[in-house]
Amino acid sequence: MDTQQLVAFIEERGHCKPSMDVFSAGCCLAELFTEGCAPFDLTQLLLFRAGEYYPSKVLDKIDDPKVKALIEHMIQRDPEKRLSAADYLEQERGSVFPKYFYSFLWPFLKQFAVTPILSPDEKIKLIKKSIPDILVALGAEEETFVIEDKDNSEKKDEEKPIKKCEALIIITSLITSCL
Repeated sequence: MDTQQLVAFIEERGHCKPSMDVFSAGCCLAELFTEGCAPFDLTQLLLFRAGEYYPSKVLDKIDDPKVKALIEHMIQRDPEKRLSAADYLEQERGSVFPKYFYSFLWPFLKQFAVTPILSPDEKIKLIKKSIPDILVALGAEEETFVIEDKDNSEKKDEEKPIKKCEALIIITSLITSCL
């Protein structure tokens, strides 16, 4: 089945359904958590639909068992068994999706996706202005690391705090998308 046949098949079957978006979101999550390995190409997708393929090789690359289970549920063949996006978000609150996703990250990022759409420069200005709030809201943790004192022959160690937060990668992605 080529792309035109696939489009005709979808049009023939009716309108898009939320379960289709959940499937797509599951595929996107799989690709994100496998560093760019898509779970399906077109041929594999058609074989998957026919029950003749499963993307085990790709999904086995996902280290976090909770994330893997979520993705497997989202991409299961029977669309009636998939939950709604809202149900997945509620189910995974505090587990796959950290609490800051709900309390800060989603509301913060939503302002970049509504009309009027901000220009890249406006987005960067807004992010720059919001950096202190971002760090606090995302719970950037203080961690310590050791600095070697080169002036001291005893190599006295000194601890200095640094900030770290995995969610900052999302903010970084937003910034780089504006370049």
